[in-house]
Amino acid sequence: MTLGVADNHALPPGGPTFTPTLPAQVGAIAVAYRPFGLFRMALAVMVMMHHFGIHLASIEASLVFRRLDLGRVAVLVFFILSGFVISEAAETFYARRPAAFACNRLLRIMPPFFGAIILSYVVQLGLFEAGWLHPLEGERVNASDFTPLALIMNLLAIMPGAKLLGELPDYLLIRYVWAVRIEVLFYLVVTASLAGSFAAGHRRNAGPAAWLAIMGVLGCLASVTGRADGALEYAPYFALGSSSFYFLRASPGQRLIQGAVVGLALLASATHFCFISGAGLTAPTEILALCIGIAAWLSNIVTMPRWLGRIDRRVGALTYPLYLNHFLIGTVVASLWPSPGTVRLVVASSLAIALAALMDGTVEPLTRHARNRLRRKKLDAL
Repeated sequence: MTLGVADNHALPPGGPTFTPTLPAQVGAIAVAYRPFGLFRMALAVMVMMHHFGIHLASIEASLVFRRLDLGRVAVLVFFILSGFVISEAAETFYARRPAAFACNRLLRIMPPFFGAIILSYVVQLGLFEAGWLHPLEGERVNASDFTPLALIMNLLAIMPGAKLLGELPDYLLIRYVWAVRIEVLFYLVVTASLAGSFAAGHRRNAGPAAWLAIMGVLGCLASVTGRADGALEYAPYFALGSSSFYFLRASPGQRLIQGAVVGLALLASATHFCFISGAGLTAPTEILALCIGIAAWLSNIVTMPRWLGRIDRRVGALTYPLYLNHFLIGTVVASLWPSPGTVRLVVASSLAIALAALMDGTVEPLTRHARNRLRRKKLDAL
């Protein structure tokens, strides 16, 4: 988050174990690996199980998944994690290099997204032409959803402000693209912050956390009053992750200011979470959110053997393609296997993870060399 699109830090040379630390100055770029991979994958699986559990499992199990609301909690935690990890990457690898940061993010986000859109288009069009298409969430589909213009708008749906270019199709080939679009908006904020620091002649980025928090407060107010467009209101979660990173690396004299920003972002995030949950906020959801927070903290401080670090990174790499492609698998299973039940849920989940591994192995190598050059650091040699 992140949605599986964050840079994992490379292991320092020498020694069989590693311990997460704060990043070094750009130039040395000797940073420790933060073992977020398994944690991010767990969040992605929660999102998948939320959608599959509601729409593919038995009626009884569906009610349980609706009550737990796994997907919403996981996506919001993704946003917080993205704020932390991307702010750290910007400070570590891209200080005074906003263009390199933007290009790297585009190379990481766009090819897997375009690949997922094309695959989804081909498969769903085939099912539609055969008369078998039954989307995962039961949406109505017609021929206009598969025109060349509809395909182009699906490809543009990842960009903030895509609606300015034309109406998005009622039926999106990747149903949950909204979260990736919000992630891209955060990348634009970080790019602007890096560019501002560069223009001002500062070696260190001032950080987007403070004005993200302010934007988030305004977004929360707009959401509560019904005037939000659905993007700005999620800024507090990115601000919470970003400000937490800057708080950890702040000097003692800056801790008070950074702590105030963390507090503001935390208050805005909590307000928004309670508002969108409404009457649906349940004790299991609150307990789940607490457990996720504890898991994130532990994954940041734990010492991990080198071999487990390799597994952690490889598993974490599946997060983004799993998020992008699980709707397609859910739709295929719902179309070809109409009877709900646990077996259908397990089969769909297994197929989605397998497709994520296939897409990652196919698309990621195409951009790896270019991204390493932009970053000036190889992150895949664990």
